Amino acid sequence: MNLGWDTIKQLLKKAWTWTGIQTFSSIVATTADINGGTIDGTTIGATSATTGKFTTLQVTTGAVNGYVLQSNAAGLLSYADPAASANAGLYSLVNPKAPSQGVAMTYAASGSTGIQVADNDNIDFGTGNFTLVWKGSLPDWTPSEIVYFMNKSVGANGFLFYVTTAGILRVLLYRTDGGTSYSSTIATGFSDGTVHELSAVIARETDSAAGSVTFFVDGVQLGSSVEITAGAPGTISSSAVLYIMGNSVARHASTVHHAYLINFTPTAAEVLDMYRNGIPSKWFDQTGTAPAKQTALTAGTLVTGREYIIDTYVAGDDFTNVGAASNASGVRFVATGTTPTTWANSSSLRQIGVTFWMSPEGMQPAPGQCLDASGNKLHALQPASGSSLVRYKKEFEFRWTNTWAGSNATQYIGGLNQVVNSTKHFFDMIISRSTTTTATSTISFGDGSANDYYVAAVAPTTVPLIHTLAHNLNDGTNLKFTITPTDASTMVIETVAHGYILE
Repeated sequence: MNLGWDTIKQLLKKAWTWTGIQTFSSIVATTADINGGTIDGTTIGATSATTGKFTTLQVTTGAVNGYVLQSNAAGLLSYADPAASANAGLYSLVNPKAPSQGVAMTYAASGSTGIQVADNDNIDFGTGNFTLVWKGSLPDWTPSEIVYFMNKSVGANGFLFYVTTAGILRVLLYRTDGGTSYSSTIATGFSDGTVHELSAVIARETDSAAGSVTFFVDGVQLGSSVEITAGAPGTISSSAVLYIMGNSVARHASTVHHAYLINFTPTAAEVLDMYRNGIPSKWFDQTGTAPAKQTALTAGTLVTGREYIIDTYVAGDDFTNVGAASNASGVRFVATGTTPTTWANSSSLRQIGVTFWMSPEGMQPAPGQCLDASGNKLHALQPASGSSLVRYKKEFEFRWTNTWAGSNATQYIGGLNQVVNSTKHFFDMIISRSTTTTATSTISFGDGSANDYYVAAVAPTTVPLIHTLAHNLNDGTNLKFTITPTDASTMVIETVAHGYILE
């Protein structure tokens, strides 16, 4: 079948969606045969007799910045930067897939927030290395104002990860100072509305060595690493809430498919692997068992199957029986036993992994939670308005832990005094469990107006207790979800609630 070049140009425009490189502005044939020929200085090799796909596509002009394109094993055209490192990988042409679950948010300049994660040691990285990963889309990748992918700062401490109005990715570190920004050496050049995974790998500076910030887009390094000047590494830990796609007063128009934090610096190959295949299961459930995630310790019990890094190795200690291939600073290993052979000197190590993970599977119908898949129970809370799920979800789930220390104050499932239900949230089950056996009180579950609207006062138990519900559906006006002790008490109550979204 012979196709005219106008038809071919339209097909190519639809089929060839570039990530990280500029698109063709026009396509002009210098031969009449697409099975070998030149289009705007781009030489196309003959198609394979068996697959019918191009065997090569060699750019001979600056049309796409001098990149070499070739067919990969899957038959997709891809490009490699000849100057990039061997671990940089490839950007591939977009491969259409089923849409991932995500939280879509409209713009609000005030009166709202981004998705919120309460402050916790697991997201306070101190002076250590860490990595920020966000995946989603923006309606404008060169926005009229800064768009924050992640924002956790208060006063002189914290970090920001955002895109500038010029499409430059930037990390700003507040280290008990006025803050220093580190920018990608080139802009992203994304088409508006397209989905991308962005990573910022931050290797902290020391007194004797410089650190670095390295940006990745869809698993591939974006430009060159940016140096962090050597010096005393001030802490970035803060008491601030972590906001995703916004800050404490505003939310950004966007769709968020996932976001996670890692308390170490993965290699370029690992970043690419995580983009392609997701987070390895060995990094799940980082619950803070000593050695702690942020503090390097010289004693403690290891958890079999968890990953650790030796921050400082001292001769005489021996970690061989827990899986380390060698004993040296910087060595990472997965524990195969609970204690090292020798840990009597001053070697220090810490547990590493994903410390917060907002996954697509854990996203609940708006304005509910986004459940943390890391195991640290850092469940995020969507804005009270202006958010929705990309894909319809007919069930919802709340998970939260509330703690009282000698009080009977009403607290909120989800951690914040805000609407977490819609008028279509129908509860079919509320389960609680107490982790304390003394100084407890009866508890009730309510809606912010009536403390016992859903569950009348009942004594908590240390085994999971399924409560009898006074109401399954809210009254259409009071849409909060609360838990209240009858008397002042010192206790910890874990709650899981489940229900359905009505038609």
